[in-house]
Amino acid sequence: MRLGNEEIAPCFNQLSVRLIVFVLLALGVLLIPAPGRSQLMAGSMDVHWNEGISNCANNSQRPLQVHRYNTRTFILRESLCATFEAACRRCHVSAGPS
Repeated sequence: MRLGNEEIAPCFNQLSVRLIVFVLLALGVLLIPAPGRSQLMAGSMDVHWNEGISNCANNSQRPLQVHRYNTRTFILRESLCATFEAACRRCHVSAGPS
């Protein structure tokens, strides 16, 4: 059984390269700030969303319900008669130039 430099060196080089790549990726993930780590803004979710009505032909509700979450963020919800999903959208108002 012969264990020469020729047999050990390729395995060692592959392991070293993989380890270096792993360490660099791990450092990159830790050092780059993620959007999910940003600070939440305080606001109010004290809102009663419209439940919808049984007959949309006699709809008296507005097609869009607006809730002010805080001074710069609004939550927009579509009426159930406009779309079956009643999707919500967030609208952030910027104080600076656009």
